[in-house]
Amino acid sequence: MNGKFDKNTDGREQAKPANGVQSPGGVVAGQATAIKALSPRQLEIARLIAAGLTDKEIANQLHLTEGTVGWHLEEIFHKWGVHSRVALAIRFTREQNGVV
Repeated sequence: MNGKFDKNTDGREQAKPANGVQSPGGVVAGQATAIKALSPRQLEIARLIAAGLTDKEIANQLHLTEGTVGWHLEEIFHKWGVHSRVALAIRFTREQNGVV
């Protein structure tokens, strides 16, 4: 065992959280709650970003201003610790598919 991985009972390595706390399924505590950290509106915007829509397209679809979409986007970046639309899209897709 090294500092970043532990062996499962079947011998496979799994990610080890910094604080050493893991759920019974092997998911690092906190990862499964990333989606839950977003408001329903932020979740919808993250989904549309991951689908490749622009701020203008999202604003039109959700009946918001582009500025409001941008504000929500900045909030999502802050909550998830990402700095680009691409990183947000990748993170959203992984969270949705249970790959963290």
